Amino acid sequence: MRHPLAYYKGLPDNPTRIWPDGNGGWRITPPSAPDGGVDGADCIIRGAKLGDDSDWMPVAESNGYYLIVRMKNLTTDGTTDWRGNFGLNNVYGDSTVKKIMEDWWNNTSTSGQVIYNKGAAMTGLRANAVNSNADMVLGTCGTPQSIGDGMGSPNTGSYAAPFALSYSEAAIYWSTSWHNGSSDTWDVPPRGVYATSNWQAMKPNGAIGINASWIRSSNGTLVGSVTLGGNLFAAPITNTLCVRPALWVKANIFEL
Repeated sequence: MRHPLAYYKGLPDNPTRIWPDGNGGWRITPPSAPDGGVDGADCIIRGAKLGDDSDWMPVAESNGYYLIVRMKNLTTDGTTDWRGNFGLNNVYGDSTVKKIMEDWWNNTSTSGQVIYNKGAAMTGLRANAVNSNADMVLGTCGTPQSIGDGMGSPNTGSYAAPFALSYSEAAIYWSTSWHNGSSDTWDVPPRGVYATSNWQAMKPNGAIGINASWIRSSNGTLVGSVTLGGNLFAAPITNTLCVRPALWVKANIFEL
């Protein structure tokens, strides 16, 4: 579906999407809401342009960089133990989840799971990826503070690999509701403008595309997760869920 505010230029078989820039001109990158969210459902980046076998979707923008999420789970069976044989606790840095994404990005094979598109060049992704501080800014999950204590930044830090979204990032950009730790409290404000529509855009990707996914934030013996319905909460570390990479990229990725 074409965005109602988007126009197209170029040949009919190879259009370039453009948006009004608010100043009488045009822009080739999608605009963001005041909360930083992006209407990713209509800005999906095709995997064929990226060198991946999955499409990616932008969910947020910060200082001209875009946070994109892989629309398919990374492992072929759709289930991953948080700790596996590699992690000793609930810390993201020790998790199998982090290691699987690093193995995929670095074309190594020590995670012990079959990974989609392993060994692909992913030229478009690599050419536009920027470092982030996602390995250090983890945040908590399932508390009132979790809505804002895990917001990573692009072009900051030294972490070069894809990562799992934090609880804060998922709550604002990619979920249908979130839980703050109170037994009867769901969907606590603030909620991102495009959070629900971004989550819903994952559904055409089939079972593996919409399986519950791990989040990089943790709290005690619980780790953040997004359910099949897009509900964000603190899940037991013993669950087996999907690994879905996110990555900060340059705006040039929309020109591929």
